[in-house]
Amino acid sequence: MKATNVVQRVDDLGRVVLQVKLRRERELESNSEVEMSVGGNYILSRSYVSGCVACGDRNEFMDFMAKPVCRASAGTQLASTPAS
Repeated sequence: MKATNVVQRVDDLGRVVLQVKLRRERELESNSEVEMSVGGNYILSRSYVSGCVACGDRNEFMDFMAKPVCRASAGTQLASTPAS
């Protein structure tokens, strides 16, 4: 992947605007969540990916009762849910 360097100004409210080209390349729509990490002399931003609400796993999760849950936790939840 080709690195893209962009210089942007921080406005009076502390905001930085991501250019349309960057948003399109990263598939960031309005109201997309972005994770920010600070380390040393830099700020890293990346698309936010939530994890399983039960165990925090960030690999292969699905929606279960409108919540992100990994397959193992979903199986545990299904096994403990009383039959109707």
